[in-house]
Amino acid sequence: MKYKLKTETVAIGSQTLRITALEDLDSTVDQLFDRINAGEDPRLLEDLCPYFGVVWPAALALCESMVAMGSTLKGARVLEVGCGLALPSLLAAKLGAVVTATDFHPDVPEFLKLNLAANKVTVDYRKMDWKDLNATEGLRPIKALGYDWVVGSDILYERDHPGTVAEALTILAGKSGRIIIADPLRPYLQAFVDEMKSRRWRADELTLQVRGKNGTQDILVLAFNRT
Repeated sequence: MKYKLKTETVAIGSQTLRITALEDLDSTVDQLFDRINAGEDPRLLEDLCPYFGVVWPAALALCESMVAMGSTLKGARVLEVGCGLALPSLLAAKLGAVVTATDFHPDVPEFLKLNLAANKVTVDYRKMDWKDLNATEGLRPIKALGYDWVVGSDILYERDHPGTVAEALTILAGKSGRIIIADPLRPYLQAFVDEMKSRRWRADELTLQVRGKNGTQDILVLAFNRT
């Protein structure tokens, strides 16, 4: 798809990011529906829906939490799942981390290329489906990964996500990694927390208020450690 774009400045603590994003999400989704109504495959909606192209409040909350970590991230290996515009990945790279960003949408790499250049940082990218980690080029062998931090924001939006995301995060974090998830209190959040507990993870919770397009929103940030 061809997108109408905008560039915005995002301030997180002492850090500032320049982000290329969709000019308007609703009109972009409407374009996709127009293509489907004109006879194209309805699966386009699942494959190409452009929700990745927006600065979501949960990503901002995750970034705030990462800034608060200070020098902890310097030199750490960080993996972001479902990165979208990859604000947390860009920020982690600015804070000195070695970062891998992952997503499944085919247009994410082009946006990431623009935003890497604008912010003068380096982030590795891998196309990844958390339902099939072993199919992800460059992330094998899975059992030997051992990222220091696995992070994600607003990634629990479908019924099957609690179990599949919990399993993927557990594998990616390895034996000693830690996990941080930011969520806007979606319906599947508690089921996800239960899935993580069943895999012997303990969560420390912090609620942050983030100002978004529709006003101030509460975002729950969950930091998971092994029990």
